[in-house]
Amino acid sequence: MSRRRYERAAEIFADVIGVEGAERAAAVERACAGDDALRRAVDRLLDSDSGDSFLDVPYGGAEWSDTPEMDYEHVVRIGEYAIRRLIDRGGMGAVYLA
Repeated sequence: MSRRRYERAAEIFADVIGVEGAERAAAVERACAGDDALRRAVDRLLDSDSGDSFLDVPYGGAEWSDTPEMDYEHVVRIGEYAIRRLIDRGGMGAVYLA
């Protein structure tokens, strides 16, 4: 896909992301004006923003509430982020909620 077509798909995506259901489908249809390739590109962008994320459930299927709390006496800060708790650790490191 050319840069210009991708930019157009991104514009349409930005215009319809806050719209739901049939109204969104109609808005995408109008904006794509019969261009099936553009429609597929917009649909892929919308699908990628569906809210289903690999970050929704920590690795291993544990719920967020099952992850151990950090036992620091004070809050550790990295830049503007405050480390809240350990999410999980593995062979290559640890992941923290900040």
